[in-house]
Amino acid sequence: GFRQKIGQSIQEETSADNGFVKAQSNLLQLFISDASIYQQWQEQIAPGDITEQNLKSILEALAVLSQKQQVITPSEIIDYLQNEHLTGIIAKLAFSPAEGTNTSQLAGELIHSIKNWHKKERYKTLSEEISRKLDAEGTVDPVLMQEYRELTQIFKGSKVGGHRADPS
Repeated sequence: GFRQKIGQSIQEETSADNGFVKAQSNLLQLFISDASIYQQWQEQIAPGDITEQNLKSILEALAVLSQKQQVITPSEIIDYLQNEHLTGIIAKLAFSPAEGTNTSQLAGELIHSIKNWHKKERYKTLSEEISRKLDAEGTVDPVLMQEYRELTQIFKGSKVGGHRADPS
């Protein structure tokens, strides 16, 4: 039974991670296919929020190019990056149809999902760290406990996460 639970837990984590990468990919797809969506949401997402390195590089390019100009085309991103592998990814993202009709709302939901995933990862890390410190030292830094309590409140739904449906 224990091995089955471990296998199931690993499978759940893997599918959650795959969903997280998919959310990042879908967000970049929206940004590349419609520069106005990136302009609208750029303050809500940073390259550091993206964990998949290729997508992170693309978002970094978008951030740099958007400081110079308002409308950014996929070819301008390709020219800026000058990387064959990323060219293929950008082309695939640029020419895949976006799901749904309200792409701006979808971008907001994807950003919310990405931010939430980071909070969940931090929550897991804090749980493990607090447990280790309690076992080893019998005490925990109050700052860690406060952060842990705040994240616990967010996941219990008694606090609203930092998501806004419309950035305007």
